[in-house]
Amino acid sequence: MFIIVLWLIFAALVGGYASGKGRSGFGFFLLSLIISPLICFIILLVIGDKNGAQSVEKVISAPVKKCPKCAERILLEANFCKHCSSDLTIENIAEE
Repeated sequence: MFIIVLWLIFAALVGGYASGKGRSGFGFFLLSLIISPLICFIILLVIGDKNGAQSVEKVISAPVKKCPKCAERILLEANFCKHCSSDLTIENIAEE
């Protein structure tokens, strides 16, 4: 009886973890009941977040500016261009 209760608890935890990762919590709960909570947890770790693409969009939507030398997009806080290695400090930009 104790093992069945533990199995249900771990299956519910896997379902909650899957829901937090953007996956079907109820689906992974049922899969954990049938297969094993440990195996389903490992599957979740391997497949990762469903919302992983959104985190890439956050990086892309960071404030950017164009390099005055090569016109490539760089972060607003950058002190030098990663593409052409030109110095982007305020003094050097004002001289140009």
